[in-house]
Amino acid sequence: MNEGSAPPVIDGKESVEFQIGIHVVDMFDILASRAHDARGAGTSRRYQLVHNNPLVRHMRGATANMLRSSPSATTVASSDTELSQQANGEATAGANAVARAGADISLTEVLDSLQYVVDYRLKGRQQPHLDAGLMGRLCDALLLIMALTQGSFLHKRLTDDARSAYFLFGQFIEEVNEFQHCVGQKPPADLRRALKLDKRISDGGPEEEKLALVTIIRLVLACLPPGHDWRDLVDEYEQRSLAPSVEKYNQIINDDTASYHMPVTGGAVYPPAALYFDRTVEKLLAMFKTDLSTGLTSEQVEERREFYGRNELPRPVRRPWWKIVWAQLTDLMILMLCAAIIATAVDGEWKSSIVLGVVVVLNTIVGSWQEIKAGKALSALENLGTTTAQVIRNGVLESIDAAELVPGDLVELSEGEAVPADLRLVSCAQLEIIES
Repeated sequence: MNEGSAPPVIDGKESVEFQIGIHVVDMFDILASRAHDARGAGTSRRYQLVHNNPLVRHMRGATANMLRSSPSATTVASSDTELSQQANGEATAGANAVARAGADISLTEVLDSLQYVVDYRLKGRQQPHLDAGLMGRLCDALLLIMALTQGSFLHKRLTDDARSAYFLFGQFIEEVNEFQHCVGQKPPADLRRALKLDKRISDGGPEEEKLALVTIIRLVLACLPPGHDWRDLVDEYEQRSLAPSVEKYNQIINDDTASYHMPVTGGAVYPPAALYFDRTVEKLLAMFKTDLSTGLTSEQVEERREFYGRNELPRPVRRPWWKIVWAQLTDLMILMLCAAIIATAVDGEWKSSIVLGVVVVLNTIVGSWQEIKAGKALSALENLGTTTAQVIRNGVLESIDAAELVPGDLVELSEGEAVPADLRLVSCAQLEIIES
Protein backbone atom coordinates (compact mmCIF):
# COMPACT_ATOMS: atom_id res chain seq x y z
CA MET A 1 0.00 0.00 0.00
CA ASN A 2 1.20 3.48 -0.80
CA GLU A 3 2.42 5.17 2.41
CA GLY A 4 0.91 8.48 1.34
CA SER A 5 -2.60 6.98 1.30
CA ALA A 6 -2.30 4.98 4.54
CA PRO A 7 -4.96 5.80 7.15
CA PRO A 8 -3.78 7.33 10.42
CA VAL A 9 -2.77 4.81 13.05
CA ILE A 10 -4.72 4.95 16.31
CA ASP A 11 -2.95 3.33 19.25
CA GLY A 12 -4.62 1.25 21.97
CA LYS A 13 -5.36 4.12 24.35
CA GLU A 14 -6.85 6.38 21.67
CA SER A 15 -8.90 3.51 20.31
CA VAL A 16 -10.34 2.72 23.75
CA GLU A 17 -11.12 6.39 24.39
CA PHE A 18 -12.81 6.67 21.01
CA GLN A 19 -15.02 3.64 21.67
CA ILE A 20 -15.97 4.84 25.14
CA GLY A 21 -16.65 8.34 23.78
CA ILE A 22 -19.12 6.98 21.22
CA HIS A 23 -20.92 5.02 23.95
CA VAL A 24 -21.06 8.06 26.23
CA VAL A 25 -22.66 10.11 23.45
CA ASP A 26 -25.14 7.29 22.87
CA MET A 27 -26.07 7.07 26.55
CA PHE A 28 -26.71 10.80 26.94
CA ASP A 29 -28.60 10.85 23.65
CA ILE A 30 -30.90 8.00 24.67
CA LEU A 31 -31.52 9.56 28.07
CA ALA A 32 -32.39 12.87 26.42
CA SER A 33 -34.70 11.12 23.97
CA ARG A 34 -36.50 9.41 26.82
CA ALA A 35 -36.80 12.63 28.77
CA HIS A 36 -38.35 14.45 25.81
CA ASP A 37 -40.40 11.47 24.64
CA ALA A 38 -38.85 11.73 21.17
CA ARG A 39 -39.26 8.01 20.40
CA GLY A 40 -35.66 7.54 19.35
CA ALA A 41 -35.44 10.57 17.04
CA GLY A 42 -32.54 11.97 19.02
CA THR A 43 -30.49 8.83 18.52
CA SER A 44 -30.94 8.96 14.76
CA ARG A 45 -29.87 12.61 14.71
CA ARG A 46 -26.79 11.68 16.74
CA TYR A 47 -25.75 9.16 14.12
CA GLN A 48 -26.27 11.67 11.31
CA LEU A 49 -23.95 14.13 13.09
CA VAL A 50 -21.33 11.82 14.56
CA HIS A 51 -20.85 9.51 11.63
CA ASN A 52 -20.13 12.47 9.33
CA ASN A 53 -17.03 13.16 11.46
CA PRO A 54 -13.81 12.32 9.51
CA LEU A 55 -12.42 10.25 12.38
CA VAL A 56 -15.65 8.24 12.56
CA ARG A 57 -15.61 7.69 8.82
CA HIS A 58 -12.04 6.45 9.09
CA MET A 59 -12.94 4.09 11.96
CA ARG A 60 -15.88 2.71 10.01
CA GLY A 61 -13.71 2.28 6.92
CA ALA A 62 -10.94 0.65 8.95
CA THR A 63 -13.50 -1.71 10.50
CA ALA A 64 -14.83 -2.69 7.10
CA ASN A 65 -11.30 -3.32 5.80
CA MET A 66 -10.55 -5.43 8.85
CA LEU A 67 -13.64 -7.55 8.25
CA ARG A 68 -12.66 -8.08 4.62
CA SER A 69 -9.16 -9.16 5.66
CA SER A 70 -8.22 -12.69 6.51
CA PRO A 71 -8.11 -13.82 10.17
CA SER A 72 -4.34 -14.05 10.02
CA ALA A 73 -4.01 -10.48 8.76
CA THR A 74 -6.21 -9.29 11.60
CA THR A 75 -4.12 -11.14 14.15
CA VAL A 76 -0.86 -9.57 12.94
CA ALA A 77 -2.20 -6.10 13.79
CA SER A 78 -1.11 -6.49 17.43
CA SER A 79 2.61 -6.36 18.12
CA ASP A 80 2.99 -7.48 21.74
CA THR A 81 -0.03 -9.61 22.68
CA GLU A 82 -1.87 -12.72 21.57
CA LEU A 83 -4.79 -11.39 19.50
CA SER A 84 -6.82 -14.43 18.70
CA GLN A 85 -9.73 -13.90 21.07
CA GLN A 86 -9.47 -10.12 21.31
CA ALA A 87 -9.23 -9.52 17.55
CA ASN A 88 -12.18 -11.78 16.80
CA GLY A 89 -14.22 -10.02 19.47
CA GLU A 90 -13.28 -6.58 18.19
CA ALA A 91 -14.08 -7.61 14.63
CA THR A 92 -17.56 -8.72 15.73
CA ALA A 93 -18.12 -5.50 17.65
CA GLY A 94 -16.89 -3.47 14.68
CA ALA A 95 -19.21 -5.33 12.34
CA ASN A 96 -22.15 -4.62 14.60
CA ALA A 97 -21.19 -0.94 14.79
CA VAL A 98 -21.02 -0.59 11.01
CA ALA A 99 -24.21 -2.55 10.48
CA ARG A 100 -26.25 -0.41 12.86
CA ALA A 101 -24.79 2.98 11.78
CA GLY A 102 -27.72 5.28 11.18
CA ALA A 103 -30.17 2.96 12.99
CA ASP A 104 -31.70 3.35 16.44
CA ILE A 105 -29.91 1.71 19.34
CA SER A 106 -31.20 0.71 22.75
CA LEU A 107 -29.62 1.54 26.08
CA THR A 108 -29.12 -2.16 26.73
CA GLU A 109 -27.07 -2.49 23.54
CA VAL A 110 -24.91 0.48 24.49
CA LEU A 111 -24.23 -0.94 27.94
CA ASP A 112 -23.44 -4.37 26.46
CA SER A 113 -20.97 -2.75 24.06
CA LEU A 114 -19.39 -0.83 26.91
CA GLN A 115 -19.12 -4.07 28.88
CA TYR A 116 -17.26 -5.55 25.92
CA VAL A 117 -14.74 -2.68 26.03
CA VAL A 118 -14.21 -3.33 29.74
CA ASP A 119 -13.80 -7.09 29.28
CA TYR A 120 -11.41 -7.01 26.34
CA ARG A 121 -9.68 -3.62 26.52
CA LEU A 122 -9.56 -2.60 30.19
CA LYS A 123 -9.77 -5.63 32.47
CA GLY A 124 -6.51 -6.38 34.22
CA ARG A 125 -5.68 -2.64 34.16
CA GLN A 126 -4.59 -2.76 30.53
CA GLN A 127 -5.31 0.99 30.27
CA PRO A 128 -5.12 2.44 33.81
CA HIS A 129 -4.98 6.04 32.53
CA LEU A 130 -7.64 7.50 30.22
CA ASP A 131 -8.74 11.05 29.43
CA ALA A 132 -10.03 12.69 32.62
CA GLY A 133 -12.75 14.69 30.87
CA LEU A 134 -14.07 11.59 29.14
CA MET A 135 -14.11 9.69 32.42
CA GLY A 136 -16.04 12.54 34.04
CA ARG A 137 -18.74 12.39 31.36
CA LEU A 138 -18.86 8.59 31.59
CA CYS A 139 -19.24 8.82 35.37
CA ASP A 140 -22.15 11.27 35.00
CA ALA A 141 -23.86 9.07 32.39
CA LEU A 142 -23.57 5.90 34.49
CA LEU A 143 -24.86 7.69 37.60
CA LEU A 144 -27.94 8.81 35.66
CA ILE A 145 -28.61 5.31 34.29
CA MET A 146 -28.03 3.67 37.69
CA ALA A 147 -31.01 5.61 39.08
CA LEU A 148 -33.51 4.48 36.40
CA THR A 149 -36.61 2.80 37.84
CA GLN A 150 -39.79 1.28 36.48
CA GLY A 151 -43.16 0.18 37.82
CA SER A 152 -45.93 1.95 39.68
CA PHE A 153 -45.36 4.65 42.27
CA LEU A 154 -45.75 2.23 45.18
CA HIS A 155 -43.79 -0.61 43.57
CA LYS A 156 -40.88 1.03 41.83
CA ARG A 157 -37.91 -1.18 41.09
CA LEU A 158 -34.61 -0.66 39.34
CA THR A 159 -34.42 -1.48 35.65
CA ASP A 160 -32.08 -4.08 34.18
CA ASP A 161 -30.11 -1.23 32.60
CA ALA A 162 -29.69 0.35 36.04
CA ARG A 163 -28.29 -2.93 37.33
CA SER A 164 -25.86 -3.24 34.39
CA ALA A 165 -24.72 0.35 34.81
CA TYR A 166 -24.07 -0.25 38.52
CA PHE A 167 -21.67 -3.11 37.85
CA LEU A 168 -20.01 -1.20 35.01
CA PHE A 169 -19.55 1.67 37.46
CA GLY A 170 -17.67 -0.63 39.84
CA GLN A 171 -15.51 -2.09 37.08
CA PHE A 172 -14.43 1.33 35.83
CA ILE A 173 -13.51 2.31 39.40
CA GLU A 174 -11.34 -0.77 39.60
CA GLU A 175 -9.63 -0.35 36.24
CA VAL A 176 -9.14 3.40 35.53
CA ASN A 177 -7.44 5.86 37.88
CA GLU A 178 -9.09 8.95 36.37
CA PHE A 179 -12.52 7.40 36.89
CA GLN A 180 -11.64 6.88 40.57
CA HIS A 181 -10.75 10.57 40.83
CA CYS A 182 -14.07 11.60 39.24
CA VAL A 183 -16.02 9.46 41.72
CA GLY A 184 -14.01 10.94 44.59
CA GLN A 185 -15.07 14.45 43.52
CA LYS A 186 -18.80 13.62 43.67
CA PRO A 187 -20.73 14.76 46.76
CA PRO A 188 -21.94 11.76 48.80
CA ALA A 189 -25.53 13.01 48.39
CA ASP A 190 -25.27 12.67 44.58
CA LEU A 191 -23.81 9.17 44.90
CA ARG A 192 -26.55 8.25 47.38
CA ARG A 193 -29.30 9.22 44.94
CA ALA A 194 -27.75 7.23 42.09
CA LEU A 195 -26.56 4.13 43.94
CA LYS A 196 -29.97 3.47 45.59
CA LEU A 197 -28.35 0.86 47.81
CA ASP A 198 -31.54 0.26 49.80
CA LYS A 199 -33.32 -0.98 46.65
CA ARG A 200 -30.34 -2.97 45.36
CA ILE A 201 -29.70 -4.86 48.59
CA SER A 202 -33.33 -5.40 49.59
CA ASP A 203 -34.55 -6.51 46.12
CA GLY A 204 -33.18 -9.99 46.66
CA GLY A 205 -30.93 -11.90 44.32
CA PRO A 206 -28.20 -14.54 44.67
CA GLU A 207 -25.49 -14.27 47.33
CA GLU A 208 -22.80 -13.65 44.71
CA GLU A 209 -24.65 -10.58 43.45
CA LYS A 210 -25.05 -9.15 46.95
CA LEU A 211 -21.35 -9.72 47.59
CA ALA A 212 -20.64 -7.81 44.39
CA LEU A 213 -22.96 -5.01 45.53
CA VAL A 214 -21.09 -4.59 48.81
CA THR A 215 -17.76 -4.85 47.00
CA ILE A 216 -18.71 -1.89 44.81
CA ILE A 217 -19.72 0.03 47.94
CA ARG A 218 -16.19 -0.52 49.21
CA LEU A 219 -14.75 0.55 45.86
CA VAL A 220 -16.73 3.80 46.00
CA LEU A 221 -15.66 4.47 49.61
CA ALA A 222 -12.03 3.91 48.62
CA CYS A 223 -12.39 6.78 46.12
CA LEU A 224 -13.90 9.19 48.65
CA PRO A 225 -11.84 11.19 51.13
CA PRO A 226 -11.09 9.47 54.47
CA GLY A 227 -13.79 9.54 57.12
CA HIS A 228 -16.69 8.22 55.01
CA ASP A 229 -18.45 4.90 55.57
CA TRP A 230 -21.31 3.06 53.89
CA ARG A 231 -23.91 4.97 55.92
CA ASP A 232 -22.99 8.13 54.01
CA LEU A 233 -24.26 6.39 50.87
CA VAL A 234 -27.65 5.39 52.32
CA ASP A 235 -30.61 7.49 53.47
CA GLU A 236 -30.66 7.82 57.23
CA TYR A 237 -34.01 6.05 57.68
CA GLU A 238 -32.72 3.00 55.74
CA GLN A 239 -29.45 2.54 57.61
CA ARG A 240 -30.76 0.39 60.43
CA SER A 241 -32.54 -2.08 58.15
CA LEU A 242 -29.52 -2.44 55.84
CA ALA A 243 -26.87 -2.68 58.54
CA PRO A 244 -27.10 -6.49 59.11
CA SER A 245 -26.75 -7.30 55.40
CA VAL A 246 -23.91 -4.85 54.77
CA GLU A 247 -21.97 -5.98 57.84
CA LYS A 248 -22.49 -9.64 56.93
CA TYR A 249 -21.10 -9.28 53.42
CA ASN A 250 -18.37 -6.93 54.57
CA GLN A 251 -17.16 -9.66 56.91
CA ILE A 252 -17.17 -12.22 54.09
CA ILE A 253 -15.10 -9.87 51.94
CA ASN A 254 -12.69 -9.18 54.82
CA ASP A 255 -12.12 -12.94 55.20
CA ASP A 256 -11.44 -13.42 51.47
CA THR A 257 -9.75 -10.26 50.21
CA ALA A 258 -7.99 -12.10 47.37
CA SER A 259 -11.30 -12.57 45.54
CA TYR A 260 -12.40 -8.94 45.72
CA HIS A 261 -10.28 -6.23 44.22
CA MET A 262 -9.78 -2.71 45.48
CA PRO A 263 -8.68 0.18 43.26
CA VAL A 264 -5.11 1.38 42.99
CA THR A 265 -5.46 5.11 43.58
CA GLY A 266 -3.03 7.58 42.11
CA GLY A 267 -1.64 9.43 45.14
CA ALA A 268 -3.30 11.00 48.16
CA VAL A 269 -7.01 11.83 48.08
CA TYR A 270 -8.04 15.07 49.77
CA PRO A 271 -11.58 16.07 50.75
CA PRO A 272 -13.04 19.18 49.08
CA ALA A 273 -12.52 22.34 51.12
CA ALA A 274 -15.80 22.85 53.02
CA LEU A 275 -17.08 23.30 56.57
CA TYR A 276 -18.92 19.92 56.80
CA PHE A 277 -21.53 20.97 59.35
CA ASP A 278 -23.06 17.48 59.17
CA ARG A 279 -19.84 15.73 60.25
CA THR A 280 -18.77 15.01 63.80
CA VAL A 281 -15.38 16.19 65.07
CA GLU A 282 -14.07 12.62 64.94
CA LYS A 283 -15.05 12.27 61.27
CA LEU A 284 -13.50 15.63 60.43
CA LEU A 285 -10.22 14.63 62.03
CA ALA A 286 -10.25 11.38 60.06
CA MET A 287 -11.15 13.11 56.78
CA PHE A 288 -8.41 15.74 57.05
CA LYS A 289 -5.96 13.39 58.84
CA THR A 290 -5.40 15.93 61.59
CA ASP A 291 -4.24 15.23 65.14
CA LEU A 292 -6.21 17.29 67.66
CA SER A 293 -3.18 17.84 69.87
CA THR A 294 -0.31 18.24 67.40
CA GLY A 295 -2.07 19.48 64.24
CA LEU A 296 -0.59 18.89 60.80
CA THR A 297 3.02 18.06 60.06
CA SER A 298 5.20 20.20 57.81
CA GLU A 299 5.02 17.56 55.05
CA GLN A 300 1.22 17.51 55.18
CA VAL A 301 1.09 21.30 54.99
CA GLU A 302 3.25 21.40 51.86
CA GLU A 303 1.23 18.68 50.13
CA ARG A 304 -2.07 20.42 50.91
CA ARG A 305 -0.86 23.83 49.87
CA GLU A 306 0.10 22.35 46.52
CA PHE A 307 -3.34 20.70 46.22
CA TYR A 308 -5.61 23.46 47.60
CA GLY A 309 -3.55 26.58 46.94
CA ARG A 310 -3.23 29.62 49.20
CA ASN A 311 -5.91 30.77 51.61
CA GLU A 312 -6.76 34.01 49.86
CA LEU A 313 -9.40 35.37 47.56
CA PRO A 314 -8.38 35.67 43.91
CA ARG A 315 -7.25 39.18 43.15
CA PRO A 316 -9.30 40.97 40.51
CA VAL A 317 -7.57 41.44 37.19
CA ARG A 318 -6.37 45.01 36.78
CA ARG A 319 -7.17 46.41 33.36
CA PRO A 320 -4.55 48.59 31.63
CA TRP A 321 -5.42 52.26 31.13
CA TRP A 322 -6.09 51.91 27.43
CA LYS A 323 -8.71 49.19 28.05
CA ILE A 324 -10.41 51.46 30.58
CA VAL A 325 -10.51 54.28 28.04
CA TRP A 326 -11.79 51.92 25.36
CA ALA A 327 -14.56 50.69 27.67
CA GLN A 328 -15.63 54.31 28.22
CA LEU A 329 -15.70 55.03 24.50
CA THR A 330 -17.72 51.90 23.69
CA ASP A 331 -20.40 52.63 26.28
CA LEU A 332 -23.88 52.68 24.76
CA MET A 333 -24.57 56.31 25.70
CA ILE A 334 -21.23 57.45 24.25
CA LEU A 335 -21.95 55.59 21.02
CA MET A 336 -25.31 57.34 20.78
CA LEU A 337 -23.59 60.71 21.29
CA CYS A 338 -21.07 59.82 18.57
CA ALA A 339 -23.94 59.02 16.24
CA ALA A 340 -25.49 62.41 17.10
CA ILE A 341 -22.16 64.13 16.34
CA ILE A 342 -22.09 62.55 12.90
CA ALA A 343 -25.73 63.42 12.22
CA THR A 344 -25.32 67.06 13.22
CA ALA A 345 -22.10 67.35 11.22
CA VAL A 346 -23.87 66.00 8.12
CA ASP A 347 -26.59 68.63 8.58
CA GLY A 348 -23.93 71.32 8.87
CA GLU A 349 -24.65 72.15 12.53
CA TRP A 350 -20.97 72.42 13.47
CA LYS A 351 -21.53 74.15 16.80
CA SER A 352 -23.71 71.29 18.04
CA SER A 353 -21.16 68.77 16.80
CA ILE A 354 -18.35 70.54 18.68
CA VAL A 355 -20.36 70.73 21.90
CA LEU A 356 -21.24 67.04 21.74
CA GLY A 357 -17.62 66.17 20.98
CA VAL A 358 -16.44 68.10 24.03
CA VAL A 359 -19.02 66.23 26.16
CA VAL A 360 -17.74 62.87 24.88
CA VAL A 361 -14.09 63.77 25.57
CA LEU A 362 -14.79 65.11 29.06
CA ASN A 363 -16.97 62.12 29.96
CA THR A 364 -14.23 59.73 28.80
CA ILE A 365 -11.51 61.54 30.74
CA VAL A 366 -13.53 61.83 33.97
CA GLY A 367 -14.86 58.27 33.82
CA SER A 368 -11.44 56.76 33.11
CA TRP A 369 -9.78 58.81 35.84
CA GLN A 370 -12.35 57.77 38.43
CA GLU A 371 -11.99 54.09 37.57
CA ILE A 372 -8.18 54.24 37.68
CA LYS A 373 -8.32 56.08 41.01
CA ALA A 374 -10.77 53.54 42.45
CA GLY A 375 -8.46 50.69 41.38
CA LYS A 376 -5.52 52.28 43.15
CA ALA A 377 -7.59 52.78 46.32
CA LEU A 378 -8.67 49.13 46.26
CA SER A 379 -5.05 47.98 45.87
CA ALA A 380 -4.09 50.16 48.84
CA LEU A 381 -6.83 48.57 50.95
CA GLU A 382 -5.70 45.08 49.97
CA ASN A 383 -2.14 45.87 51.06
CA LEU A 384 -3.17 47.86 54.14
CA GLY A 385 -2.70 45.02 56.59
CA THR A 386 -1.85 41.32 56.52
CA THR A 387 -3.93 39.03 58.74
CA THR A 388 -1.99 36.59 60.88
CA ALA A 389 -3.19 33.34 62.45
CA GLN A 390 -2.15 31.33 65.48
CA VAL A 391 -1.90 27.73 64.27
CA ILE A 392 -0.75 24.45 65.84
CA ARG A 393 1.66 22.53 63.62
CA ASN A 394 4.06 19.77 64.61
CA GLY A 395 2.69 20.17 68.13
CA VAL A 396 3.88 23.80 68.38
CA LEU A 397 1.76 26.96 68.42
CA GLU A 398 3.13 29.42 65.87
CA SER A 399 2.05 32.65 64.20
CA ILE A 400 1.83 32.58 60.39
CA ASP A 401 0.37 34.61 57.56
CA ALA A 402 -3.32 33.72 57.21
CA ALA A 403 -2.77 33.09 53.50
CA GLU A 404 -0.57 30.12 54.44
CA LEU A 405 -3.40 28.24 56.18
CA VAL A 406 -4.52 24.95 54.62
CA PRO A 407 -7.62 22.80 55.19
CA GLY A 408 -7.03 20.64 58.25
CA ASP A 409 -5.01 23.25 60.19
CA LEU A 410 -5.78 23.74 63.90
CA VAL A 411 -6.28 27.47 64.50
CA GLU A 412 -6.35 29.03 67.97
CA LEU A 413 -8.46 32.18 68.32
CA SER A 414 -7.86 34.67 71.12
CA GLU A 415 -9.56 37.88 72.18
CA GLY A 416 -9.13 40.72 69.69
CA GLU A 417 -7.99 38.54 66.76
CA ALA A 418 -9.60 38.47 63.34
CA VAL A 419 -10.99 35.19 62.06
CA PRO A 420 -8.41 34.24 59.39
CA ALA A 421 -10.44 31.73 57.36
CA ASP A 422 -13.65 29.71 57.22
CA LEU A 423 -13.34 27.62 60.38
CA ARG A 424 -15.23 24.75 61.99
CA LEU A 425 -15.31 25.12 65.79
CA VAL A 426 -13.91 22.12 67.65
CA SER A 427 -13.98 23.57 71.16
CA CYS A 428 -14.70 27.04 72.57
CA ALA A 429 -15.60 28.88 75.76
CA GLN A 430 -17.70 32.08 75.94
CA LEU A 431 -17.10 32.83 72.29
CA GLU A 432 -18.42 36.10 70.88
CA ILE A 433 -17.64 37.41 67.40
CA ILE A 434 -18.27 40.84 65.92
CA GLU A 435 -19.48 40.24 62.37
CA SER A 436 -19.30 43.86 61.19
